[in-house]
Amino acid sequence: MFTREEFLTRWRSECGGEAPALEVVYFGYKDFTARNSEQGISIIQGRRSDCPDPLRFWIKAMEALDWHQSEPYFTRNAESVVCEPITQAEFAATVTDYSNGLIPPLPTFIQQLDSYEQGLRMHAQWNKQSVFAQLPEAFLLYSWGTSA
Repeated sequence: MFTREEFLTRWRSECGGEAPALEVVYFGYKDFTARNSEQGISIIQGRRSDCPDPLRFWIKAMEALDWHQSEPYFTRNAESVVCEPITQAEFAATVTDYSNGLIPPLPTFIQQLDSYEQGLRMHAQWNKQSVFAQLPEAFLLYSWGTSA
């Protein structure tokens, strides 16, 4: 994976340019039982054969969510990453905990972690949680947030 120092050194140079093929699934506030919670979930999967560099995948996943369009929001969020190593159980617990109240089912690819290699907690704030996993064939990003 990468450290926070590596991330802070490289993230700006990875912005822009060609993006790998990504599968993006988004759930908005209407997809939760508590619709006034103003929460949303973004789940992104990318094949490692299309983007073998985990840091580059994370930046391209953020760009797919249009983070780069809203400066200084993108910079503030990018520079707040923690890059804390997490276990498979911690990744799964974050997905489960922050999907509580979601009406549609989660995509199966975010739940099938048998081949989990390593992961990072990218954000751990009261209003934003994101975790990142590396599998043999893919990278996964799970991001939850609320504006409440």
